[in-house]
Amino acid sequence: MEHQGTKTIETERLILRKFTADDLSAIFHNWTSDEKVTEFLRWPTHKSIDITKRVLESWLLEYEKPDFYQWAIIPKEIGEPIGTISVIELNEKTEKVHIGYCLGSRWWHCGFTSEAFTAVIAFLFEEVKVNRIETWHDLQNPNSGKVMQKCGLIYEGTLRQADWNNKGIVDACVYGILASDYRPTKSNRKRKMHHTQYIFLLLSCFMICIHPDLQTAISRNLHTSLQFRVLPPIQALPSLLQHHSSMLQYHRHGEV
Repeated sequence: MEHQGTKTIETERLILRKFTADDLSAIFHNWTSDEKVTEFLRWPTHKSIDITKRVLESWLLEYEKPDFYQWAIIPKEIGEPIGTISVIELNEKTEKVHIGYCLGSRWWHCGFTSEAFTAVIAFLFEEVKVNRIETWHDLQNPNSGKVMQKCGLIYEGTLRQADWNNKGIVDACVYGILASDYRPTKSNRKRKMHHTQYIFLLLSCFMICIHPDLQTAISRNLHTSLQFRVLPPIQALPSLLQHHSSMLQYHRHGEV
């Protein structure tokens, strides 16, 4: 692996960066003191900001190491950390990293965790050159699994009573993604969108087959699309279908 350390990453809504000493109050009030956040984690809820301070100080020291990855999750519109995402374990021999994350409960279901995780996945594969990214969640915490799936990780199975957290010994649902999975996933998305757009061509051909008299009008649209290699986006298909259906209705009434 080619370690880069905790480099700043920017997404559409987020800044992922190193923590600083000035983040102490936000860390404590936004998630380390939140019992909802720690329910499925291994560390207990912080009852005092002094506990958070000691943890933060340890992170700041660790930033000197190139293989230490601990990001603050900062929404641009808020301007302060609301959670964290980090590499909690790495294996140089297998080029594998294990990811952990937590977010203040006030910002759950906003898509911030998946947005941060997706950006970290790209960074780790493209810049650090890891081979495998994995993480897991308590079977009783399915929402975390939804984040993993949304970020492209593949469910690999459930290890019975293989992990522990504040609830005790728990089953662990394991998710992973390989470097060989990652690049095809990106290109597959493009191909999927591209093929979806060709539905327009198929539907147009179908309309011509069932009503040859519409060939001139429909073919004119197809010729323009193919000439400039521009096909309608999938969002436009409903209106195009309606348009072709209207043409057919007009024809049946002798108006075409």
